[in-house]
Amino acid sequence: MDFHDVLDAPLADILAMVRGGRRRVGTEDVATPSDQHGRDQRLSPDVLAGLARDRVQAARESTGLSTQELGFALDDIPVTYPSAQRESAAFAGLPIPIKDLLPVRGIPCTQGSADRVSVPDKNDPVAEALLDAGATIFGASATSELGLSCYTEPTHLPTVVNPALSGRAPGGSSGGAAALVARGIVPVAHGSDGGGSIRVPAACCGIVGFKPPHDPTDGQLRADGFLARTVADVAVASSLITFPGQPRVTRTEWVPGASNVGVPSRRLRVGILTKPLHSAGQNAPHPAPHGASHPAPRPASNSLMMGALRIAADRVRAAGHDVVPVTNPYPPETIELLRIVLAYRCRNLDGALSPLSTYFRDLGTTITAEQYKDTLARLRELPDLVLSQWSDAANVDLVLNPTIAYPPPPVGTFAALPPEEDFAAQTAWTPWCTLWNLTGWSGLSVPVVTTAIEGPWHGWPVSMHVGAVGDRVSPWEVLGVGLIVEK
Repeated sequence: MDFHDVLDAPLADILAMVRGGRRRVGTEDVATPSDQHGRDQRLSPDVLAGLARDRVQAARESTGLSTQELGFALDDIPVTYPSAQRESAAFAGLPIPIKDLLPVRGIPCTQGSADRVSVPDKNDPVAEALLDAGATIFGASATSELGLSCYTEPTHLPTVVNPALSGRAPGGSSGGAAALVARGIVPVAHGSDGGGSIRVPAACCGIVGFKPPHDPTDGQLRADGFLARTVADVAVASSLITFPGQPRVTRTEWVPGASNVGVPSRRLRVGILTKPLHSAGQNAPHPAPHGASHPAPRPASNSLMMGALRIAADRVRAAGHDVVPVTNPYPPETIELLRIVLAYRCRNLDGALSPLSTYFRDLGTTITAEQYKDTLARLRELPDLVLSQWSDAANVDLVLNPTIAYPPPPVGTFAALPPEEDFAAQTAWTPWCTLWNLTGWSGLSVPVVTTAIEGPWHGWPVSMHVGAVGDRVSPWEVLGVGLIVEK
C-alpha cells in the first residue's frame, strides 16, 4: 500500500499502525514516501492531517468544487491537535471533522449560516471529549442552519455537493460530514443526530451512520456519533469514546488491528416495518422524487426502497434470525413531539434567521411552559408505549426499515416550500428515523445494495435502518446486524 493510501485502510488497521509505531497496514508494507511526509518516521497527528489536506486539494482539482462544496463549513480548514499528553490516546491523532454546530476554541463557527459566524473562546464538551480521546479536530463540517433540517443548505453559504448523486440533496443536518467521508477525504467524521441527522445524510451519500443510545427524557433528542465508510469503521470509532451525557457503546476494550464487532451470536427476532411512522399533516406536500420542482401528492412506498428492504430481510433470515412483519406502534402525528421540542428550544433565537428557523422561533413563542412540560411527560411515556407494541406483542429485538422514503430530491426542493410545508415534506421523506430519537434507542443506517437500474439513481447505494427495541439488544448487536445487511 502506498503511503498516501493509508487513510483508505480499515480504521482498525490505521489506528493499529499509528499507535503501534508500525509502518504496515494489514499485511502490506507501507511504501516509504519521498516527499515531506516521509521525513517523519511515524504517522504523527500533523502527518495524518497533512495526508487529509492532500486529499482535499486532490478533490478540489479533480471536481472543480470549493472546499465548502466538498463538505467543510469554511474555505479554510483550521486544525486543533490533541495535547502532547493525549497524542497517544485512542484516536492517536486521527483527523476527524467536527460538526459546525459545536464550538471549538479559535475555529470560526457558522452554525450553518453566514449571519451567525463567531469565533469561540472555549471548546464544547464534545470537542473536549474528542481531543481527550486523541483525535485531531480537522476543521468543521457543513451543516444546515442550527441543524434544524434534514438537508444541508447553509444560509448564504455554498451547498454541499452529494458525492453519490450530484445535484441531489446530501441529507442533513450532518451533510458535510457525510460528503467528506463518502468522498474519501477522511475515514470517519463526527455528527450529531436529533431526528435522523447522522443517519439520513449517511443514506443519501451511501455510507454508514450510527446514532448511539441517549437519554431523551428532558427533551434532549440529540446524540453525538460517527459517520464512516463501513459498519466495522463506525464500530471502532464508537468504541473509543464516550460522548458527554451518553452511555458507553461497549464495555469491550478495543484491540488494535481488530474491529471488535461481529454478527450476533444469539438468535434474534427482527421486525420488518414498511409503513411510514410519521406524518406532519394529512395533506402535507411531498416533493416529487424524480425532480419536479413543485410539491406532488405523496407517492406510494418507493419500489426501490422496498426492494432493498427485501434484500436486507433475506440476509438477516439467511444468517439464522427470525424475520416478522411489525406495525406502527403509535399514531403518525406523534411527530408533533419533535416539532414542539424543536420550537420551544428555538423560542429565544435572535438575529437574522432563515424562514425555517424563523418558523420554529415564532412557533416556540406560542408554547407555554406548561405545554412543554406536558410534552416532556409524553416523551417519557413513549418508550413504554413502543415496547408494548414491539417487545410485548410482536416480541422483536430490532426493527428493520428504509432510512429514507425515496432517493434524495434535487437540492433546493424543500427550501423552496413555505416553512410549515417544508417541515411536513421533510417528515414525509424521513418518516422513520425520529422514533429512535424520541425513545433514545440506538439506530444505524447502512448501505444494502447498489442500484443497477438505469436512470437518475444508477449506482446509488440504497440504505436500510437497523433500530434497537429498548434494551433487548445492545448497541453492539445493532452494529452486528448491520454487518449482516451491509452490501
